[in-house]
Amino acid sequence: MGGRCSLPLLPILFSMVVVMLGIIELIECSHASTTIFSCHGSERKALMQFKQGLCDPSSKRLSSWVVEQDCCRVTYELGNLSNLHHLDLSYKGALPLHRTLYLEDAGWISELTLLRHLNMHLVNLTKASNLLQALNTLPHIQEIQLSQCELINFDPLPHVNFTSLTTLDLSENDMISSIPKWLFNITTLQHLNLGYNYVLNWTNPTSIGHLTSLRTLHVSQNLFDHGFKPAALSNLCELQSLILSRVSINDELTNLQGVFSDSCLKMSLENLDLSDTNLNGPLPDWLGNMKNLKHLDLNSNSLYGSLPASLGSLLSLQYLDMTDNDLNDTVEEGIFKQMKGLVSLHLGGNSLILSEVHFANLSSLKELDIYNNTLIFNESYYDWIPPFQLEFLDMSFCKILPRPQFPKWLATQRALYELHLANVRINDTLPNWLPSSFYDLDLSNNEIT
Repeated sequence: MGGRCSLPLLPILFSMVVVMLGIIELIECSHASTTIFSCHGSERKALMQFKQGLCDPSSKRLSSWVVEQDCCRVTYELGNLSNLHHLDLSYKGALPLHRTLYLEDAGWISELTLLRHLNMHLVNLTKASNLLQALNTLPHIQEIQLSQCELINFDPLPHVNFTSLTTLDLSENDMISSIPKWLFNITTLQHLNLGYNYVLNWTNPTSIGHLTSLRTLHVSQNLFDHGFKPAALSNLCELQSLILSRVSINDELTNLQGVFSDSCLKMSLENLDLSDTNLNGPLPDWLGNMKNLKHLDLNSNSLYGSLPASLGSLLSLQYLDMTDNDLNDTVEEGIFKQMKGLVSLHLGGNSLILSEVHFANLSSLKELDIYNNTLIFNESYYDWIPPFQLEFLDMSFCKILPRPQFPKWLATQRALYELHLANVRINDTLPNWLPSSFYDLDLSNNEIT
């Protein structure tokens, strides 16, 4: 095979380029090569426009890009830019202290007429002009990833040309803006992530109901002036994942029956995250109607009362989090009996009464968080062999009855790497059968000898 060109790879700029003829990985060029690859004048012009729109503080990554040289010697694998399908400028690896790539002029993007996927995660876009306008000219664009790009506002668009767009990620940008009307006209959207911004508002709360193709909606940790009104979500019959963590709903969970249990969401939702949303009241029976749920997170609310028996109907559930509420009462024995696929169970920070019977059938369980509850174990429990192999267990601040001592069944947990038994009033000697796999072990504030 012929030699490669001799200029350095640009790892921070391109991690993946997809051209019409297939996927070509960018590789480092050999200095020994003498082969020269040429490109058309239009391609050279496009690359130079691309360079002019980027700011390279190191003055090293783009130093070889000059008009006098053949642009294809920079990385001939780009091929014909008019055929570019994938462009990934994102930063991979640990979060840098300072942004390493800036975009000041987005005009060149409109030249990539066949572009389908664009990822600019962690590229600084504070000075980028007309970014969304440029993207709006691309008839084939399907995926736009602009997370952590320091965007503050939405660009105005007189009309929407995103006829193929399925994924839009604008998360973690600290936006202080109203969600523009044009966004709700992108009816092809399947995945929308606006999470972890600052203040987002929509002038018409029902507008979200127009995006009937949505499968995932993420708006966590945003402040809405008048609270988040979830009623319009009931129209999103394709929605599989809804993440509203730290969005103030400020209502009784019972009152959301029309949104979730009495609508098409009852069958479509698989992931429901309503953690820290200022929900209150008892846990309603209608939760058990959402038969396809795999992930249910209601932690850090003000929910009270007992766990409803209807939760036992969620046979597909893999993750359940009810931590840090005001739940109390004895948990019904059969509530988890059929949840053999449950991997993570988090009930800590409540005042529930539990026993080994509740965990007897949880053969897939890996994480068990039940701190600050009451555990009543039969005498036979101390010789109990559970059906699971835990990796994480937190029983801190639990009241263990009839006598607080080291559970002998811990000796069977060979995969356990994190154990918290602080403040459980254990008056016992440290057993020699504790698993050797720990990297985090907390036995503080006990009477262990």
